[in-house]
Amino acid sequence: MKEREWESAMSWKLSFSGGLFLGLLFFLSGCMSFTTLQTAETLQPGSVQLGAGTMVSESGGDWVALPEVSGRLGVVNDLDVGVKYSPPDVVMLDGKYRFLNNGIEGAFDFGWSTNTGHNEAVKLHGYYPMLLIGQKHWYAGVKGLFFTTTGEISL
Repeated sequence: MKEREWESAMSWKLSFSGGLFLGLLFFLSGCMSFTTLQTAETLQPGSVQLGAGTMVSESGGDWVALPEVSGRLGVVNDLDVGVKYSPPDVVMLDGKYRFLNNGIEGAFDFGWSTNTGHNEAVKLHGYYPMLLIGQKHWYAGVKGLFFTTTGEISL
């Protein structure tokens, strides 16, 4: 195979692989929110971080884009707290503690949310433990999602 043909074939394979990876990431990620994508790094004491974005979700067969606003505050070394609001009825609070900071960072984040689901008779509470590891240019994590409800939900 000529060098140019080989480069063209490799370029196509890399483009296809990257597209497949991003497609799978999008469709298999569940309820993806921009506040889920965070590193193990914590904010310095007194530092503030503000954000805005959208959460894309499926509801009753329709895809819905919901706006989100968030803020984080560095409390003390290795500890920050955050809040997220998604109108009209989702509020999330979380705290992140960095327990490892020696070239590779490690942090534990715990979040809590409340949501009425557009129905005042039902309250949904979410609990989100998350373990994060990484460095400046890469990070990975594991996140659990646990929910409790009050009221009656018809599925």
